[in-house]
Amino acid sequence: MIFAATQVSQPMTYSTALFASVVVAVVGSLIFWANPARNVNRAFFVSSGIVATWLASSHLMVLSADRGLFWLRCTCAVGGLAPLSLWLLKESILSNIQLTAFRWILRNALWFVGPVVFTVLPFTDSFIPSNSSDLERLRGWGYYFYYAGLVGYYGWLLFDTLRS
Repeated sequence: MIFAATQVSQPMTYSTALFASVVVAVVGSLIFWANPARNVNRAFFVSSGIVATWLASSHLMVLSADRGLFWLRCTCAVGGLAPLSLWLLKESILSNIQLTAFRWILRNALWFVGPVVFTVLPFTDSFIPSNSSDLERLRGWGYYFYYAGLVGYYGWLLFDTLRS
């Protein structure tokens, strides 16, 4: 018999987040492909890559019950880079990004340091303690610092954009 033993596998679960992730990645790639030499296109590509990764991580977080905490940490880590990517997009529209100029990097150091902290923080015990469970969900000081810091960065970005 040709069809001897077939293994039944679970169907792939699709979600709006997964679909949006693919759409955002395709749009970002097409914009980059249109003119890769322009700083705005590069910054949009980086921003769309971060958003697509964030959406895919949130899809995986909902999909995998046994690894949900890991994907929550990954989603938050990628989300910590969002203010940086939006700021780079704003800077590429308003001025010339000079990643090789030391004075420019020093002047804008807080835009680079903060998102790196918000990317590392979700993987620490101060974010969600290791003794947290589904029955007793615990949040550490890093969890509240993360969200307050992101709100602060978005507020700073809004103020800086309106000022510029």
